[in-house]
Amino acid sequence: SQSQQAALEQLYQELSRGEDEWTLIEVEQALSIASQQLQLAGNVPNSIAALQVADARLARADRPQFTPVRRAIAQDLERLRALPSVDVSGLVVKIDQLVTLFDKLPLLASVEPARRRGNPQAPVGSTPAVAPVDDGRWWNDWLAWWPSLRDGFLNDTRDLIRIQRVDRPDALLVSPEQGALLRENLKLRLLNARQALLSRQEHAWDADLAAISAAIPVYFDVEAPATRSAQALLTQVKDTEITIQLPGINDSLAAVRSVLPRSAVPAARQR
Repeated sequence: SQSQQAALEQLYQELSRGEDEWTLIEVEQALSIASQQLQLAGNVPNSIAALQVADARLARADRPQFTPVRRAIAQDLERLRALPSVDVSGLVVKIDQLVTLFDKLPLLASVEPARRRGNPQAPVGSTPAVAPVDDGRWWNDWLAWWPSLRDGFLNDTRDLIRIQRVDRPDALLVSPEQGALLRENLKLRLLNARQALLSRQEHAWDADLAAISAAIPVYFDVEAPATRSAQALLTQVKDTEITIQLPGINDSLAAVRSVLPRSAVPAARQR
């Protein structure tokens, strides 16, 4: 009997609430959603959308007592709209491009000798053949083909010998199988950075990108065009700030709760 009486009293209180009270309850719920989007996800557009829904609901009610609440919501909206935006989708696209580029980066252990520029049939620095003088001397024939013999020997020597400074000699001992694992490890770091971007984890974002930036010049040929493109793209991603000091919307919540009846606060929090 007591439980039935309590249920009837609760039902009577819900039915006795006026339209204004339900409007304030809905607005308080929309503002709570906006606050959660800012605090938990750092999602400014969703928070702005929730504030706009709350303001539109108050505008439809058109009550003078709701003016302070609308004024507080307008101030919070102005602060959120003035925040700098982070191009999350653009950063995700650049990270996907880096994942693709990592398959094309040449390892230091597998770098081929630099190709000679110009016409390979006519090496740079070669001297033209001297036309032999037809005087019957045998050294005229020698002088005729000696320049081509000399240039061919020098070019073959350049292809066999390459001088390059390597800070970590173990990078030259990376086998093809280890190189494949290295690429997959760097790709996994990029995917972790992308996840940190979506969840606004600045420390994880900086740590993953710093590790990738340090590994590229150690294990890959920095003179290759693909490596240069990857480093330039990685620099653009690293220089982008992903964290923004987000303001709160406590003023709007305080304004709506100040005009919300105390008996309606528990119901608003339960919905």
